[in-house]
Amino acid sequence: YLILFLKEHGKEIYVEVRGAYVDTMHKVAAAIN
Repeated sequence: YLILFLKEHGKEIYVEVRGAYVDTMHKVAAAIN
């Protein structure tokens, strides 16, 4: 079930997670600088 779910929604989840990750890294970089 999980595999089917990931196949159907994997790309959307990946884009969301990557977006959140990039956003977090920008905040971390801003805090360091």
